[in-house]
Amino acid sequence: MDWFHTIFKGIQLFESGMWFIGGLVLCLIGGLFTWEALAFRRRAYRVTARILGVIPNTTNENIKAAYHPVYEFTARDGELVRMKSRSAVNIAGNLPETQRTFLCDPENKYELRSTKPIQVLVGMVLFFSGLGLFKIASVTGRSLMWSGLIAAGLILLWILKGILTSKGETLADRPPKIPRLRLWKKGKAPDKFDLADILTEGQHWQALLKQDKSIVRWMPLFLLLATFLLGFGGYRGYQRIWLTIAGGRTAGEVVRIDSKESTDNSTSYYSIVEFTSLQGKPIEVRDNIGSSSPVDQRGDKLGVIYDPDDPECALIDRGFWSWLLPVGFSLVGVLIVSSYAKFLVSFFKRRRLGKEYL
Repeated sequence: MDWFHTIFKGIQLFESGMWFIGGLVLCLIGGLFTWEALAFRRRAYRVTARILGVIPNTTNENIKAAYHPVYEFTARDGELVRMKSRSAVNIAGNLPETQRTFLCDPENKYELRSTKPIQVLVGMVLFFSGLGLFKIASVTGRSLMWSGLIAAGLILLWILKGILTSKGETLADRPPKIPRLRLWKKGKAPDKFDLADILTEGQHWQALLKQDKSIVRWMPLFLLLATFLLGFGGYRGYQRIWLTIAGGRTAGEVVRIDSKESTDNSTSYYSIVEFTSLQGKPIEVRDNIGSSSPVDQRGDKLGVIYDPDDPECALIDRGFWSWLLPVGFSLVGVLIVSSYAKFLVSFFKRRRLGKEYL
């Protein structure tokens, strides 16, 4: 029995170490993403580019329905720049003579990025995901969690210093610090192109309407997914809001950790917390969501919210993490529905204009 206990503790320590390293890597990658994006936005300037048209994708034969927009804009030094976008995108929103606003890198006029802070948001999601892994790593003790939080704080300070010292620098002036040179390496000019390769207006509309039809075919599946996400997230959110407002609060104790094997041979662990209701009855409540490794230990004290009239209706209160799942599911569902609603408005407008032209 002692051997079994020693082996089990060793496995726990190994898993905790892996979660800690994973959290550190995610925090570092997310921090670098955020750093690079914010530093770019700090030094970049806005340009208004005119879309001359699109060129069908030729860099990847497996991607047939993607196109490279061709932009024309005036750089800060007064040079008229015509460039083909390095990335192939869908054709909607890139009609000829359409004007779009970009952020342009003063060190490389061929580096255009969207004015929307997408890269910043991705970096923040990765960073906070890393913080979540530190919590999972703390199963063998709180020291790993606090060590991870301290390391994340140091990463944030390092990133903040890099952002604040980035304005006005050029590659030649910058000291040879590896992270900066790797992140801000000056890119080459886009591939050369011929204006004759740009689709004519008729070809553009035909390709656009064909692409719109392919997107519409997938709409029922995505709307079904959105319905599930909104239903699940809304139910969990309503339950938690109602218990938070009208329910009672008490402290419970982790009495055991249940495990459940899934069809893919992975194991999920669920904490079982026992608390005493107002009637003096001991009641057990189970975590709603399992984890790949135990996040609590037997004897840990956790908060519980419950319905005083029906103590069996109870939830383990994990603070921010308790809201993460219902809010996350609901936001993804709202994002899908709003994206398709916006697409449908544009779809019918483009369909009418395209048919009139054709």
